[in-house]
Amino acid sequence: MEFSRNNLTEGGAETSIEARNQKIRSDLGAGMLPVLPFERIVIARQIAKVKEEQDEMGRELGEVNHQGSETWHDNFAANNIQRNSVVVSRRGSKLAETEVNTVEYDYPPHGEEITVGSFLEIRFRDAADTMQVILTGFAKDPGESADLLPVPAGVTFVTLKSPLGTALLGAKPGEAVSYAVNGRPMEVQVLSVSQLQPTQ
Repeated sequence: MEFSRNNLTEGGAETSIEARNQKIRSDLGAGMLPVLPFERIVIARQIAKVKEEQDEMGRELGEVNHQGSETWHDNFAANNIQRNSVVVSRRGSKLAETEVNTVEYDYPPHGEEITVGSFLEIRFRDAADTMQVILTGFAKDPGESADLLPVPAGVTFVTLKSPLGTALLGAKPGEAVSYAVNGRPMEVQVLSVSQLQPTQ
């Protein structure tokens, strides 16, 4: 599937995106995570990868325990595998919880208000360069989903739950958006907004 960026603003589109964003905020407030269709696949892939890691560690632990009769005095390898297994298990539990709490949103309608699935250009205050950004619900790494959502090189994913993503939701071109990171005030200028549209 390929995607285009559409800048058209049609009658009623702003109201449509405004209503979409109201629902997104409501879902976030209820502990749900709005995601785009491709992001569900990203989550499922990450869960599958965790299961593969757990299976591999289980095999390694079995081999170490089998050799344990000869090296019973040295449990370093087994302990290391078990520690890593706990970390991977926690990551898997967090991903499973995320998967249960997702709400899928279709790709956005035409309009200039920022929503999940918006492609935008921003500039940080006092910066010379601009950034191209896609607002997502979960996905953070464009490379991880390159086969699902092909985007130009240099595009950054910003998630809804990040301070910047939260501040950008609902903004329009020409507006300045303020937020804070670890108590440090930040500001970005929204230069342009378009919406991802599947072109099949």
